[in-house]
Amino acid sequence: MKALKISLVLALSASLALVAGCAKKPNAVENEQSADAALRDGAAGSSAADDEAAREAALQQKKNRLQELLDRIMAEDIYFDFDRSAITDQAKALLSEVAEIMIDEKRFELVIEGHTDERGTESYNMSLGSKRAKAVQQFLADLGVGTERLQTISYGEEAPKAEGSNEEAWSQNRRAHFTVNVR
Repeated sequence: MKALKISLVLALSASLALVAGCAKKPNAVENEQSADAALRDGAAGSSAADDEAAREAALQQKKNRLQELLDRIMAEDIYFDFDRSAITDQAKALLSEVAEIMIDEKRFELVIEGHTDERGTESYNMSLGSKRAKAVQQFLADLGVGTERLQTISYGEEAPKAEGSNEEAWSQNRRAHFTVNVR
C-alpha cells in the first residue's frame, strides 16, 4: 500500500510537471504586442501632458505677443492730445492688432489705465483719464472684444511716466497704459 501511495504521488508529480512544462509560453510576438500596448498607454498619459504643455506654451507666446504689441503702442506714441480723449489713426492700427489677438484668445483680459498730465484739477484729470481709458475700451469693443474682458481705471495725474512741468513731460503723461492678464 505504501508503494502504491508513493507511485501515485510520483505519477501525480510527473503529471503536474508535464502539464506545467506544456503550458503555453508567450511568444516573441505576444511579448512585443504587450510592450507596444504598455508604451501606447504610457504615451497617452505623457501625450496629454505634452499637449497641455504645448497649449500653455502657445498661450504664453500669445500673451507675450500681445504685451509686445502693447509695448509697441506705447513706444509709437499712442498718446493723447492736450485735453482730448480721441484715439489717433496710428493708435487705431495697432489697437486693431491687439483686438485680433484678444478675439482669438478668450482667456486674455486687459486693464486699460487712463493717465493725464499735471495740468487741471485732480477731479478733472481723473475724469479725463477715465474718458481716455474708456475710449480705448470702446474702440476694442467695436472691433469685437467683449467689454467684460476690458477693465478701465483712471490714475489722472497720479502716476506720471515722465517728471517735469514742460510740454515734453506732459506729452508723455497723456496716455493709456495696458496690462495683460490671463484668466
